[in-house]
Amino acid sequence: CAECCDRAHRNVEDEITGQLIRNEECFDAAGGRLEYYRFGGECQECPDDPLAILVLFVSGVLIVAMGAYYLHKKRVNMGILSIGIDYFQVLAIFSATRVTWPASIDQLFTLFSVFNVNLNITAPECIFVIEYRTKWYIIQLTPIFIIAVFCAMHVAKLFHK
Repeated sequence: CAECCDRAHRNVEDEITGQLIRNEECFDAAGGRLEYYRFGGECQECPDDPLAILVLFVSGVLIVAMGAYYLHKKRVNMGILSIGIDYFQVLAIFSATRVTWPASIDQLFTLFSVFNVNLNITAPECIFVIEYRTKWYIIQLTPIFIIAVFCAMHVAKLFHK
């Protein structure tokens, strides 16, 4: 598994053209997707329906955003929520340690990595053919994109008044 994980993310040089092409050894022949992906420094088997995980993740983010907006309109103090979010973020860090946790606890820690906005939980390599560099840029630019969306919404609301 680990060898396959490493080889799948390494491009190979085409013998004729000299261009870098995708290493096909570890890809599912039927779907053209990876069989394994790296999560938390370990190689994991790709889920059966990785697109559903991505859709659930995005849906969850939208539901949380709507809930936060509703609580803000009702003038609820969000300070108490930040304590809970911090707690779950710390627990999520435990999933990256090399401690042998019981399977149920390890799955719970992995689930808590949603509070760290860990995009790797959606297993993007299993859905899209994506190079490491591209994935890194996407992960690094996501907060900037979110800030830009909020700024655009703020400007639109100012012009609406």
